[in-house]
Amino acid sequence: MQRAVIDGSATIRGPMRLFFHAPCMDGVASACLMSEVLEAAGHEVHPVPIGYAARNAWLKDPGDGSFAVCDFLYHPRAVAWADHHPTAFERPADEAHWRGRVDTGWFWYDPSARSCAALLQRVAAERGVDVSHLEDLAALATKTDSADYSSPEEAVYGQSPGLRLARALVHEPTDSWLEELVRVLRSADISSVAKRPEVVRRVHAADERMGIALKRLGSRLLVESGVARFTWDLSWGPLNRYAPYLLAPNARYSIGVLLDERADTSKVTAMRNPWLSFQSIPLGQLMGEYGGGGHERVGSVVLTGDARARVSDVTARVMESVTAS
Repeated sequence: MQRAVIDGSATIRGPMRLFFHAPCMDGVASACLMSEVLEAAGHEVHPVPIGYAARNAWLKDPGDGSFAVCDFLYHPRAVAWADHHPTAFERPADEAHWRGRVDTGWFWYDPSARSCAALLQRVAAERGVDVSHLEDLAALATKTDSADYSSPEEAVYGQSPGLRLARALVHEPTDSWLEELVRVLRSADISSVAKRPEVVRRVHAADERMGIALKRLGSRLLVESGVARFTWDLSWGPLNRYAPYLLAPNARYSIGVLLDERADTSKVTAMRNPWLSFQSIPLGQLMGEYGGGGHERVGSVVLTGDARARVSDVTARVMESVTAS
């Protein structure tokens, strides 16, 4: 098959890696949509999950060969890129580099988009690529990424096929499972995928662990100045980001420290309560000051190794910023 010139400067040969944000529903949906766009241009695509824990090494060594990126940080070597995060650029030089490539038609960025999947739906429509079979998946990504839930209960225990799939996504999110999910969702509807044994097993396990986690969180959650604060050891299992609002529905913000001793990381995360009406401070931008990122209403930073000593300082500064707003 003749490969199309994708970035205006070079012809791509062989499989192209597509890095996508994981474990994240928007990242998975975006990978499905961008794969359609890239394959319509004649490219063979291999999806590769990546998380913000890899941020420090991202610009240094993404590996050899051609690659594209969606729902994740810009990379100057990428031949195609789509994102909607306000913190998409590691350095001012990266944003300048992107601006110089916009006219090639393979670099799409819109920080006002509610999800990267929604952005890629527009891209597909503009390029005449039929992605109508992924409409429900894109809607699910937008719902989860914009926290469009009716209540904390729906966010944590929602029973629709899509929300069950979203819970399964973050339970034991191995690279092979995430890659397989991208491949499956490109050709199967959400309801049928949600019924698959590996999804049902993950949902059941996730819900059991969440029940235990909520009991543990209840004894550790401190609400102070309208902020729900907690520290969580990931050896206890994963914790749904909306869980603090089940226990403290009137808290304006939540600030958590997630400890992972096996990976030698500490993650500081902050979120605006999506069920209260007020203007959030730009949490993603705030976390960007410490090497993290996110959106206006949610942000995080992963500290590794010696940098973990900064956890208390980062947490205190975030607390100061949200209580002053």
